[in-house]
Amino acid sequence: MKVKDLFNLNKDYKNIKLISGADGLNNNIDSIEILEVPDGVYWVEENDLIITTGYFLNNNTDAFKSFIETLSYRKAAAVGIKLGRFIDEIPQEILKISNDKRLPIIKIPPHIKYSNILWPVMTNLTNENKYEKYILDKYKSELLFLVRNDFRIESITELLCNYTGSHCVIYSKKDYTMIKNDYSINSEDIKSLIEENYEKIITTDNYSNIFHKENNYYVIKIMSIKETLSYLCIKTNKDEELNATDFKIIEETVPYLSIYLLSSQEKTVNYNKSLKEFWYKLTKGNYNNRDLVLKEDAVSLGVDYNKNRFIWVINKIRNGSNEFLYKIIKEYMQSYDKDYHIIEDSDKIIVVTSLNKNQIDLKLFNGMFIDLLGQINIKHKNDKIKIGISKTCASLKYLSYAFEEAMFALQFGDKIKENNIFYYDDCMIYHLLHEVSGHPSLTKIYRNTLQKIEKYDKKNKSNLMETIEKLIECDFSINNTASKLFIHRNTLYKRISKINEVLEFDIDDSEGRLILQIAMKLNKII
Repeated sequence: MKVKDLFNLNKDYKNIKLISGADGLNNNIDSIEILEVPDGVYWVEENDLIITTGYFLNNNTDAFKSFIETLSYRKAAAVGIKLGRFIDEIPQEILKISNDKRLPIIKIPPHIKYSNILWPVMTNLTNENKYEKYILDKYKSELLFLVRNDFRIESITELLCNYTGSHCVIYSKKDYTMIKNDYSINSEDIKSLIEENYEKIITTDNYSNIFHKENNYYVIKIMSIKETLSYLCIKTNKDEELNATDFKIIEETVPYLSIYLLSSQEKTVNYNKSLKEFWYKLTKGNYNNRDLVLKEDAVSLGVDYNKNRFIWVINKIRNGSNEFLYKIIKEYMQSYDKDYHIIEDSDKIIVVTSLNKNQIDLKLFNGMFIDLLGQINIKHKNDKIKIGISKTCASLKYLSYAFEEAMFALQFGDKIKENNIFYYDDCMIYHLLHEVSGHPSLTKIYRNTLQKIEKYDKKNKSNLMETIEKLIECDFSINNTASKLFIHRNTLYKRISKINEVLEFDIDDSEGRLILQIAMKLNKII
């Protein structure tokens, strides 16, 4: 069989397309192999037809170049790539190598599953008709290779997806986490699928077939001896079903998923314990002036030292369990697809959230915080839940300062404005004044301004303090202030005249206005 014969094998193969390497169409094909790990290229034999999604290349042009050159060196017949899954387009320099080396590169539509690619070729080569045995033997061989060389749950589920022509995720009901390498599956859809059909799923021995939001799902429990570890969720189109061979492939896969989850569970407990301590010590300032130690610990735990992050702090519910609070925070962070770490404290929950490289304006998250508090308030109307949000922090070195910023915003935010979401950006000047609020000069400013006004208002039953507040709020605009106070401009002028008389300085002067602004900010936080 030659490479040029592939294009007329059956209706699936009529959809494949030659991209490059036309001079190699007469290359002989003796066997067909699936290749989804980098080391697999060294096992390629002469005249092998290689099929891949390019998952392991990860859009790395140098790795792609080495891959094609090695296939050529080992005299592979051709390589078929499922474009649109992990590789969108073949770089020009790769096409040139393909043409120069006479190694055909063939585009395979991503919807064609591996079993439909493998069997027609093998039937042509061997004239055998033992489809299921061949596919299962091939799958077992690929699966064992992954277990020995690339034992990751993502690799295993990717292989399963490719052989069954479906989309797969692993969902943990215990901590609401999801392992997926296919982002066409919506996390919220899987969550609602599990929750709405939970009783059916846990009472079914083998698998649950559920039609949900225009798609067909198969949910298989991944078990240990004692408990359900997670759920394997397989999605197909509404008019497609898994066949008997697909289910045998799944049966071969599930034990390995169970072994992986059990082994990683123990590692995760130890890792999370160390990671939890790391974030706690970091926010509490234990790494301050110990930058070298911080960098070493970050490397050992796989934490990116130079990454944009911010901290937000939410106070705990006073009466009742806070499990609901932890659960809803995790759900919201996962729905926004953010890398985050939750740090427990006695009266608050601290959340360290990673940002994209160019994300700076944290108020873009305001919608998320409003929705989050709305959900909490439905269940806990009598608890005043507030959120304090730091500025963006560009490295781990300054994360303890970000925690201080978030805490200040949480503790003093409602003294500055009526709200329950407080950004440090809006509180920065208040923080500075709070740090030096005991200084004699500031005490003197307060005593000679607002304290005088308070005494005058109390003695004369006037409202000069409110007038000063509105003047500052309106940036000393006469028209805007009069409108806010619902008084005539002339009445406002009279009040300003009285304020000048009581304070013994002119608030129309820029220095006088600055003194009043400082005094008013001090009044809110002391």
